[in-house]
Amino acid sequence: MDKTESFEVQEYNDVREPMQTFQTIKQIVEDERWDGRHPSVAYKVDFLGDILRVQITMFEMHLPQRMKEVQETALKLQKAYVSALKKEFKKRTKTALTLKEVKDKADYTVQKVNLNERYYYIAWHLYELDV
Repeated sequence: MDKTESFEVQEYNDVREPMQTFQTIKQIVEDERWDGRHPSVAYKVDFLGDILRVQITMFEMHLPQRMKEVQETALKLQKAYVSALKKEFKKRTKTALTLKEVKDKADYTVQKVNLNERYYYIAWHLYELDV
């Protein structure tokens, strides 16, 4: 038993770059206060493997009568959020963040909050990260 066992060590160079990308995106989201741009809007970013999920939550009144308008506003705000995220990523890393939207996976849900016609409109869009 005087002989020590040795283990083969292999470098995982291909994993380091995606992890740095994920960490940078998460840091940007934590550092920036996106909620202040619109008083009834909140953003959330999650990673599903190499997929970036951007969720927007809006607090709205009389949503059934204004659904089309709210959907257009949410889409506009979500695109502005992703654009600002890309700009900040480029500013910090000097490289472009390539996101390809997975349009068939985008969806939304509506939750009635109380009896006074108040609703949460929650929409999410998925983007493939090119890392």
